[in-house]
Amino acid sequence: MSQANDAPAAAPAAARPRGNGKMRTELIVWACRLALLGSIIGLWEAAIRFGWVDPFFIGRPAEIGSYLVKGLESGLIWLHARVTLAEALAGLFFGSTGGILTGFLLARFPLAERVLDPFLLALNALPRIALAPIFILWLGLGPASKIAVSISLVYFILVINTRAGVRSVDSDLLIASRLLGATPRQQFIKVIMPSCVPPIFAGLRLGIQYSLLGAVGAELIGAERGMGQQIAYFAGTFQVSGVFAMLIVLAVISMSLALAASALERRLLRWQEP
Repeated sequence: MSQANDAPAAAPAAARPRGNGKMRTELIVWACRLALLGSIIGLWEAAIRFGWVDPFFIGRPAEIGSYLVKGLESGLIWLHARVTLAEALAGLFFGSTGGILTGFLLARFPLAERVLDPFLLALNALPRIALAPIFILWLGLGPASKIAVSISLVYFILVINTRAGVRSVDSDLLIASRLLGATPRQQFIKVIMPSCVPPIFAGLRLGIQYSLLGAVGAELIGAERGMGQQIAYFAGTFQVSGVFAMLIVLAVISMSLALAASALERRLLRWQEP
């Protein structure tokens, strides 16, 4: 009788080490990351102090930190980061929305896909960042030209990924849903869209990087404000440490957006979890 009562208590005890083991692994991973980052910064500073490299070309960690602190205290980094982030998010939203809708429509109408495919391939083959001067000429130095460049970069990524997602839907699921009486609308909502979430979010994660690339690239060519404008200013005045400081801010923005997209994807794919 006592053995039967003790059996249920063993399950939580067995589950506890797994949770502790996962936490320890996560702590070890973060410790290794911090150690690697510290080693890179230490080697960088040592290379400058011992004269192995000229700080004129690569800056120095202490000066980069000084630029970051001054920029944050004065609010200059916040000002330019908000401008670039707004441009990138607008480009990501409009480019991804248009790309997803186009991908679904092309998959739904094969004849239209055959007609438009050569044009889409030709436009996608263009180095669209090189179109930034034209967009600036058309739309001016304001945010509109930067958003247009970001849209042009993000749009085709989502078109390709959405079409690939629709084509990868399991045909057995489609047949089974049809046999169960699902309408085309129900098939689209219940079968096709959930199956397309992973490739679409893979495209979105890539689109985040390209939307920032488009905004910053256009700002480098001509802008009144933004991170790209600041990079161009620091590079033009030979302040290499300032350039690296702006690049660090851009890396933090990009990583934060990618983590947000991953969290949203996990939330949408909770139904896949056992």
